[in-house]
Amino acid sequence: MKQSKEAMSSPHHRFAVPRPQGGGQKHRMEKWAAYFSPATSDEELEEIAAGEEAIREAMEVEDVFTKDEVARRSYEKAEKFRRDQAAQLSYARQEGKEEGILGTIAVLKSLNLDKKAIAIKLAEAFGLDDKAACFLFSRVCIDRMIQAEG
Repeated sequence: MKQSKEAMSSPHHRFAVPRPQGGGQKHRMEKWAAYFSPATSDEELEEIAAGEEAIREAMEVEDVFTKDEVARRSYEKAEKFRRDQAAQLSYARQEGKEEGILGTIAVLKSLNLDKKAIAIKLAEAFGLDDKAACFLFSRVCIDRMIQAEG
């Protein structure tokens, strides 16, 4: 069921774990450590898997991935899609936050508040420090100057 450790194509997924002394019953964490340890023989892995369903399932998935290139590529594509979606969502949230901050600055500026008062309001509303608030305020001023020229 499990490929030998030497035949594995990606050895960076394994690490050496010291074996506990004594032949007693292994705890769940020890079983998982043994699963990831290159020092564990295939026979020991089979014994561990017989008593631990999650490890047996992990071994079956690993077996499929090491033998089925199509399944591995499909999994990798799904994982890449998931990571890309998470990155896009994070970026969109950041952009939305920035747009909200910039809109707030524009409204506060239209109320004729000075730079310091705007910075204080931004710090209160968005948790910004003075330096970040001043930077964003300057950005809005520059954007408005560019729009007025165009």
